[in-house]
Amino acid sequence: AKEALLSYFNKNVQNLFFDVNMACGNGIKSVSGCGRYCYGTKVTVEAEIENGYEFDGWAGSGNKNLSYSFYISQDVSFVVEAKPASVNVHYYRNLTASDKVNKSQKFYYTCPNQCFDICGWTKSGYYFGGWAESRNGDVIYQNACRVKSKWILENKPSKKLYARWQPNVYTFRFVGNLLSNIDNINAGYEEQITLPTVENLRGWSINPVAATPEYDCGSILNVKQIVDELGLADYNGAIITIYGLRESYPQIGADDLYYSLEDATEGRITETEISSHASAYDENDGDIVYGVNDNNSFVISDYNPDLFLDLNKESVVSVNFQATNSMNNTTTQAINVYVVDTEAATSTENIGRIRFISNKYFTDSNGGFVDENAGGLCEDSCWKNLNDYYTVLMNALGA
Repeated sequence: AKEALLSYFNKNVQNLFFDVNMACGNGIKSVSGCGRYCYGTKVTVEAEIENGYEFDGWAGSGNKNLSYSFYISQDVSFVVEAKPASVNVHYYRNLTASDKVNKSQKFYYTCPNQCFDICGWTKSGYYFGGWAESRNGDVIYQNACRVKSKWILENKPSKKLYARWQPNVYTFRFVGNLLSNIDNINAGYEEQITLPTVENLRGWSINPVAATPEYDCGSILNVKQIVDELGLADYNGAIITIYGLRESYPQIGADDLYYSLEDATEGRITETEISSHASAYDENDGDIVYGVNDNNSFVISDYNPDLFLDLNKESVVSVNFQATNSMNNTTTQAINVYVVDTEAATSTENIGRIRFISNKYFTDSNGGFVDENAGGLCEDSCWKNLNDYYTVLMNALGA
């Protein structure tokens, strides 16, 4: 046979038969073609790979086909290799139509518990809604969703995913004195809202202590502008309170006052003294401090100290309080200042101290005594504790 080969092929063959050996690497299910072959025989070797793998070739040959044929002229050994299937996912931030910022992540068939990357991107006024397969496509995958092996095989070798952004939604609620039954408004970042129109309402303000409205009833507001100014753009579900400012008038709290003739002639009935017993309140401004303030005022409009200094007998002086709120609405209230001659009509010596009393400061609506701290008589007063005194006082008060 060697001589025949020499004469036919003009080759000097030392060995007539050669061996084909194969070693299987990861992912190789089976191989065929191993064995002993005669010189010059055409040999075909084939490999079958396991599911989820990609054939990586016949190591040493440079051939990457599953079936490989050659003419044998020497012993041959192959290492048959396969690698896990993989898909390279490209995430696009997609803030705008021209945004090209992206990240990549590779998933392998053999790796368990793989999840989409949490890219950490943000968009002001929006929340991440998930991943789509086109810039304007519907959301198909959620952030950090688990990747299945089947998905890797269906989408290899690469996949593009685009972030889809959903506008944050905010709740606007409307509050204020005497306001009720105004429904909340839910609106997205790019939307507008129309402020409710309410009878006798001056307008609306985001500032809870505003003295004047920032917006008129019926005004149309851009949600984006409001939440950006408040620093709430990135807080999906934030509740924003808008305060209604009603048309209001100040309320004055003042009662008649009693002084002795000595208080008057000695100059103790001053404006400061009289005003210390009065107060003013407005539902929009709150407490109005006595005096002329930046936004409002509370004064005695007709105080004249000479009216008290020149008295020489019991008198009644009318005093007018005037309160004006930040809306320039004014309320007035008149009180009487009674000046009483407390000098004894007879030579009987006065015991204790003289004070003035009225029904308001003697008994309350339940028939009990008014507490001393609320302007009532002291606990050990004879007018409360001795029947004779009590009877005289009750008769004097017409009770």
